[in-house]
Amino acid sequence: MSPAGYHVANDGANRTRICPAGTYSGSGAYQCEPCLPGYFSGDGSSSCDGTCLAGTYSTAGSYECTLCAAGRYSNDAAAACNLCPCGRYTTGIGEPACVDCPVGKYTGSSPTPSSNC
Repeated sequence: MSPAGYHVANDGANRTRICPAGTYSGSGAYQCEPCLPGYFSGDGSSSCDGTCLAGTYSTAGSYECTLCAAGRYSNDAAAACNLCPCGRYTTGIGEPACVDCPVGKYTGSSPTPSSNC
């Protein structure tokens, strides 16, 4: 039987192997399960207890979070970043929220408000 964070390899030898980063297992597992989007884990994890914070995201099976690009934002435990709505923008990468454009400016194809109305 394998301990949590490991699995029994299905290679005929029944060897115990560590679950790779981005996956987890409970004790006695025959396979490692991928972390859900918005969460992550390191090698040998019994759960995906790392949560991506606002301004970051992760896809299923991730071992780390990725910063949102300029012009995008996310909430905690996000599977993807969202585009800022019209009239709002982010000041850089990894931003947790969009801010209003300055008066007389708007966002076009650029993620920053640089065009005059």
